[in-house]
Amino acid sequence: MYSRKGYMDETYEILGYLGSGSGGVIYKAYHKRLQKEVVLKKIKRKSRDARINRNEVDILKNLNHMYLPQVVDFFEENGEIYTAMSFIPGRSLKELMEERRQFSQRQLIRWAMQLCSALNYLHTQTPPIIHGAVSYTHLRAHETGAYL
Repeated sequence: MYSRKGYMDETYEILGYLGSGSGGVIYKAYHKRLQKEVVLKKIKRKSRDARINRNEVDILKNLNHMYLPQVVDFFEENGEIYTAMSFIPGRSLKELMEERRQFSQRQLIRWAMQLCSALNYLHTQTPPIIHGAVSYTHLRAHETGAYL
């Protein structure tokens, strides 16, 4: 079981491990004060620069688009840097494809339009925001839409 003293324990209950990638280790967690499930990402970069991460989070926390997760927290504890975002239910497009799921043309077009909407929103910010990890592994498919 994942456990840390201080802010982490006061604020979050870790519900489970979701995975890891080049950017960090990802957990599903419950934010006790907000009373909602979140994704908690422990930044894994060896050359972490808290100032750069803080600047990224300051930009991301002000984004508001229906197909993008909302950043809800950013903190450092015991030398580790964490970001918390809203939890998007559903499964990755990669998982669905590995199961050989079939999708209608209508559904694929709907997801593509939602993805384009999110990317257009990011690209029209001042300054423009480039999503550096658009991938079928990061695309969450849910009955209410496709999320980056």
